[in-house]
Amino acid sequence: SKTHILKNLSFKIKQGDFTILLGPSGCGKSTLVRCLIGLIPHFYSGKLKGNINVLGSNTISNNIYTLSQKVGIVFQNPDNQIVMTTVDRDVAFGLENLNLPSNNMKKKVISSLNLLGLEKLIDSPISNLSGGQKQKLAISGIIAMDPKILILDEPTAYFSPSSALDFFNLLQYLNKEKKLTIILIEHRLDLACKYADKILAMDNGKLFFDGKPKDFFENLSHEKNNINLPKLISIYNILKKNNVKLDSPPLSPDEAVNHLKKLI
Repeated sequence: SKTHILKNLSFKIKQGDFTILLGPSGCGKSTLVRCLIGLIPHFYSGKLKGNINVLGSNTISNNIYTLSQKVGIVFQNPDNQIVMTTVDRDVAFGLENLNLPSNNMKKKVISSLNLLGLEKLIDSPISNLSGGQKQKLAISGIIAMDPKILILDEPTAYFSPSSALDFFNLLQYLNKEKKLTIILIEHRLDLACKYADKILAMDNGKLFFDGKPKDFFENLSHEKNNINLPKLISIYNILKKNNVKLDSPPLSPDEAVNHLKKLI
């Protein structure tokens, strides 16, 4: 590229936050998360200026091996990170690189597969898995390594709506019960936004919003930034333009119903 993909970005994410990173295709989201795990500049070449600190580690001066023990990333296409031939061996791959004892490794593999509902496929060849099962396998391999931060780049691309809903419930469990910091790139805002503590919104390599979801959806100008708004927010905006004011932008159907009951 003859121009910088990311431009003058500056933000902080608190430990334990569930953050959604959104923006139109090509705006720089995937490039940004590659910076957060050290793939940029240690794997992808280019020019990078500034400071990136993740859990006290500078991603520019620390290598990927060190960073991968703190931060895990799941890419949109699971085939990009599945490296072994069977389910159990693939989940164990990262643990083997950490030289974990065999018994401890087996416990982590089984626990991680149970969490993703893949326990019955433990001995299955990768070639027998569906796209959604492969995505769950990629996530299982990351979870097994007990990262403090989990980054997911459009993880539900291969999921049906019902499977995606189950997956978001799992992310909420990991976030609230396991205290995992989550950074999620996701276009299915209808399902995802109710789980978020924070939204980072990008366009053309820059951040144009950094704050709470309800504050983000109060702004009616997002169509200018090519943001695909949830249907509930579109309804909220129509009502607002017609002088029907709900308490706040609803992030779930139940919340929308409660707001409307107050008006009725």
